[in-house]
Amino acid sequence: MGPYLAVAEVIKAYLKANKISQAQLALRLELPQSTLKKWLNAKDGSVNRLNHICQDLGLSLSEVMKSVEKREVQVNSRGYAVVKRRTVRSCPWADGGFGSVFN
Repeated sequence: MGPYLAVAEVIKAYLKANKISQAQLALRLELPQSTLKKWLNAKDGSVNRLNHICQDLGLSLSEVMKSVEKREVQVNSRGYAVVKRRTVRSCPWADGGFGSVFN
């Protein structure tokens, strides 16, 4: 699995953990939901796209990528991101939801 796909899977897991829909995120990013979905399901793409998404979610792309490189994040057989080391922090704009992200 390439780094783009691994980071996209972490973003999707973060959205799920914080109960944030792709529609909500697309609205915040001022993108069509179909575009966001394509970005998150692509096997490869622009790091700038992922950075833009991470910034809006309050995540550090570099920390997410370091965690992927250290194999702290893996994708299981069903395609879901599995985080080995967890720290709880909320999304800055979600409705009080909490999710596992990296510091």
